[in-house]
Amino acid sequence: MGYCHSFYRNLSTSPSLSNFNKSLLYICYLTCSMAPLVKNHVEPPHAKILAIGTANPPNVYYQKDYPDFLFRVTKNEHRTDLREKKRYLYLTEEILNANPSIYTYGAPSLDVRQDMLNPEVPKLGQQAALKAIKEWGQPISKITHLIFCTASCVDMPGADFQLVKLLGLNPSVTRTMIYEAGCYAGATVLRLAKDFAENNEGARVLVVCAEITTVFFHGLTDTHLDILVGQALFADGASAVIVGANPEPEIERPLFEIVACRQTIIPNSEHGVVANIREMGFNYYLSGEVPKFVGGSVVDFLTKTFEKVDGKNKDWNSLFFSVHPGGPAIVDQVEEQLGLKEGKLRATRHVLSEYGNMGAPSVHFILDEMRNKSIGEGKATTGEGLEWGVMIGIGPGLTVETAILRISSISDCYKRKGVVPFILLEPFDSPSLSSFSKSLLYICSSTCPMAPLVKNHGEHQHAKILAIGTANPPNVYYQKDYPDFLFRVTKNEHRTDLREKTRKRYLHLTEEILKANPSIYTYGAPSLDVRQDMLNPEVPKLGQQAALKAIKEWGQPISKITHLIFCTASCVDMPGADFQLVKLLGLNPSVTRTMIYEAGCYAGATVLRLAKDFAENNEGARVLVVCAEITTVFFHGLTDTHLDILVGQALFADGASAVIVGANPEPKIERPLFEIVACRQTIIPNSEHGVVANIREMGFTYYLSGEVPKFVGGNVVDFLTKTFEKVDGKNKDWNSLFFSVHPGGPAIVDQVEEQLGLKEGKLRATRHVLSEYGNMGAPSVHFILDDMRKKSIEEGKSTTGEGLEWGVVIGIGPGLTVETAIPQVSRFSNCYIRNGVVPFILSQPFNSPSLFKFQQIPTLYLLFN
Repeated sequence: MGYCHSFYRNLSTSPSLSNFNKSLLYICYLTCSMAPLVKNHVEPPHAKILAIGTANPPNVYYQKDYPDFLFRVTKNEHRTDLREKKRYLYLTEEILNANPSIYTYGAPSLDVRQDMLNPEVPKLGQQAALKAIKEWGQPISKITHLIFCTASCVDMPGADFQLVKLLGLNPSVTRTMIYEAGCYAGATVLRLAKDFAENNEGARVLVVCAEITTVFFHGLTDTHLDILVGQALFADGASAVIVGANPEPEIERPLFEIVACRQTIIPNSEHGVVANIREMGFNYYLSGEVPKFVGGSVVDFLTKTFEKVDGKNKDWNSLFFSVHPGGPAIVDQVEEQLGLKEGKLRATRHVLSEYGNMGAPSVHFILDEMRNKSIGEGKATTGEGLEWGVMIGIGPGLTVETAILRISSISDCYKRKGVVPFILLEPFDSPSLSSFSKSLLYICSSTCPMAPLVKNHGEHQHAKILAIGTANPPNVYYQKDYPDFLFRVTKNEHRTDLREKTRKRYLHLTEEILKANPSIYTYGAPSLDVRQDMLNPEVPKLGQQAALKAIKEWGQPISKITHLIFCTASCVDMPGADFQLVKLLGLNPSVTRTMIYEAGCYAGATVLRLAKDFAENNEGARVLVVCAEITTVFFHGLTDTHLDILVGQALFADGASAVIVGANPEPKIERPLFEIVACRQTIIPNSEHGVVANIREMGFTYYLSGEVPKFVGGNVVDFLTKTFEKVDGKNKDWNSLFFSVHPGGPAIVDQVEEQLGLKEGKLRATRHVLSEYGNMGAPSVHFILDDMRKKSIEEGKSTTGEGLEWGVVIGIGPGLTVETAIPQVSRFSNCYIRNGVVPFILSQPFNSPSLFKFQQIPTLYLLFN
């Protein structure tokens, strides 16, 4: 900052500079994006909440009547302690009478619940989304991103996919599905929306949370009396929020600005809230210590959250609050420990009383109630007349996710740290502008963060992949031997058709495990509990192995990791695999975690997109991405009615990958491998039936259509062309690229090669991973990048991408969803040159009398490492 400050101080007082040039110089000084030389560059505007919508099922249960309902339908008339006011439920007495397994404690009933909720949860989310979109007042085509969050069902393709169809969204809307995060996720999704909105120019993010708690409904039992607490509080509801940065003046009306977010784990509280998906539905445990844990930590985690905004606003009574209404005791503890005045948590208590604990949507209901009440009472702001506020999400872990909110107004969008936007009244080529003025204007236009007025602002540093690690279980199965193994252990020795070109793969599953658990290979037998008990601890352990390899290659202290993304389709748990990996690796308990369950095989590219937004939008962020799959949950014995299972058994394999991603790598310390330049996601038309998977009492069932290669091949040119439009349509000669294609099977790889007209050997790395490791799901594309960079180094290629500069990662999975990422081979020299903007050092001292004589720009030097 000293260089830039001295540069500005000396030049701005020069008598030879016009007032116009001094103004431009001041803006350059404040907005310069060349981070290696100017550390304290101005941040872009924070994301704003532009609209809120909420929805509930039609069935209202007043609390005075609910005990009679609950005790009657669950045959427990003798129990009578419930006390909240009312809530809305999808569940009715008629549904329960028709499905007694739902209220019979311990009875297998997951299939009934899933069949009910998989269609209903997106529909409830649709109701809330339509309200938010109506309030927003803009065409639905302007929505660029969709985040859907639920703990009520699990499906592939997911609730996000279904909502795209229900709303008629663009099939290329960028979707992120958050399953089974729990009640803190109402704040989590705002953090994700903030990063997406701020890091993608013009982005408008539709956030939808929907919960129908039928999956948690159980009859009462003397061994689990805590269920009574849940039945007394849990309710159904959906919320929708639209988030964007740089709102359009007089068109979009910001409600709340999302200034900062933080996540942490309360020490020694893991047992506080626990939920597991089982054959009986979701069972859960709620400890009576949760209010004590929250109360004992609330001052600390709020204080640390506000450190992100210079430690201001520590007078808690000067804030407005949206606190997850986990129960009256939790709300009481927050109020007491913060010393809040009576009425400070009015909106929170109102939602708890009128709607119950709806999980993630609850904190959005509170914001909606608050803004409506504030407007009704003529308050100065939508936050009860106050400027600053805080949202507190609380859930399994115990995890607390907080978001600092500020009341937004249109004028705020253009006043950032004293920088006043300008409109250029003359074109760059105007003869009345000096060369120096044009140079300053160019830098301003390349670096100014005020996108609404300066459209062609320069890009900041793209995220880089800094390290890759992979891991597999120890059990190797060669394909020539696998048919005998499969047919033997599943008692199907008479079936012998396996033909895929997979030479070998690694599996956690062994013959000993199968002999001890025959329900796993008996098609249709309830076996989810056995699988979950096996995989919930093992999946994070496999992820740990890959993570340790990546961290070792990266060579930096583990304490520098700021974000963790964990992705798996092999298990579901709360707290999740991300939480377990934090413990296994010894990460900071305040590392920012994002858990991606059940996205499917395209998610290997999805997590790179998430890591890109996190790394680029959070200064100094280092994102550890871990994908881990143990496909035991998909293993089934053979059946004549589902012969497609044979294809899956021929290909599916276990593996884990880890990638470390960061922007602005430290020269001579971090060694970038690939730069993530652009990402895009789309749905292939009319292909929904191509890959389908459902979690059932028997484990995950799946269907793989033989049309998948045709769908992929018929669309690959189109979706790659549209992806490369994000980088000015360059590199459409497909043979000039390196490729990491999800190895879903030889026929898919063949179709990609044929339709793109690729030369022999262009997909060598993809075919190698398919042959040597099989289809490991999401980790596969990372294995391919790892194999490629190692082979490139071994063969002395000029880049880690087979000697080429540009490439593409293609993830393919349920939907059919295709997620693509464009990597560019990173070199340290590339880190300093973006869009023609070159950082400069002066050839003369700042106070040299010859400097800027005749207003000439000084000598420029390219900075190479």
